Amino acid sequence: MKAAIVPLGFWLPSAYGAAPAPVAALFALMTKVGVYAILRVTTLAFGVDAGPMADLGAAALLVAGIVTIGVGAFGAMAARALSTLVAFLVVVSAGTLVAAIPLGVAVRPGVLYYLVHSTVAAALLFLLVAAIARQRPVTGDRVASCTPLAQPTLLGALFLGAAVAVAGLPPLSGFIGKVALLGPALDAPRGIVLWVALLASGFVALFALARAGSIVFWKTHGASAGVGRVGAGEGAALALLATLGLALMVFAAPLQRYAEATARELATPSAYVDLVLGARPVGAIGGGAR
Repeated sequence: MKAAIVPLGFWLPSAYGAAPAPVAALFALMTKVGVYAILRVTTLAFGVDAGPMADLGAAALLVAGIVTIGVGAFGAMAARALSTLVAFLVVVSAGTLVAAIPLGVAVRPGVLYYLVHSTVAAALLFLLVAAIARQRPVTGDRVASCTPLAQPTLLGALFLGAAVAVAGLPPLSGFIGKVALLGPALDAPRGIVLWVALLASGFVALFALARAGSIVFWKTHGASAGVGRVGAGEGAALALLATLGLALMVFAAPLQRYAEATARELATPSAYVDLVLGARPVGAIGGGAR
C-alpha cells in the first residue's frame, strides 16, 4: 500500500494531485520508502539464506509491478491536469522498481539508482506544476489553452529537462537508470517482460508530457496575466532539485559503484543479521544491564 502497487495503490493519484506542491514533492519520497521496504524484506526475509522461503513472492511482485506500470501509463495518458499526470508517473516509477526487484541481484544496483532518480524528478515536476498553475489563474494546472506564462523560458526549460529525465531519454539520469535496469535484466528469467513494460511506459510518458507541455507553453492566447512569478525560496528549491538531477548524470559512475556495493550488502543478509544480533545491549555498556 505504501509503495502504491496495484491493487492497493489507487489512492495515490487523487492524494498526490490534491496535495500542496511541497507536500506532494515530499510524498514522492515517501512512496519510494515503501519500495525500499519491499526490497529490504525481500533480501532479508526471503533472500538466499531463507531456505524453502527463498524468493517467496517473487513472481507476484513481478506481476504486480507490471500491472502497476500499465495502470500508471493509462492514467498518464488520460490525465487532464498536470498534477494528476505527474502523480500517475510516480505510479509508473513505483511499478518499475517493484517489477525489477525480483529479477535478481544484478538488477538491484539499477533499482537503487533509479529509485533516487525518480524521486528527484517527481519532486521537481510537482514544484513546477505549482509554479505553472499559479501563472495561469484561469485554468490552473489543467491541460488546456490559456494565456502565456509570466516566465515561460524558465519554467519551460525546467519542464523540458524534467520530462526528458522522466521519459528516460539521453543523456539525463532517467536514461542512465533505465540502462542500469535493462542491461542486467537481459540475463534474468522473465527479464524481457520488464524490457517491454519499461520501454512502452517510457514512450507513454514522453507522449503524455510532450502533449501537456505543448498545450501549456505553446497553445496560448492573449496577454500574460503577469502573476505568480517564482520567488526566491521557490526558485532555490527548483534549482536544488534540478542540480541534483544533473549531479545524478554527471556523477553516475561513482553513484553506480556505490549502488553496486549496497546491492552486494543486501545480497548477504547474514552479515546484517550478525551485526544486529551480535551487538551488545545498550544497558550493558558501562556497568551492565539492570
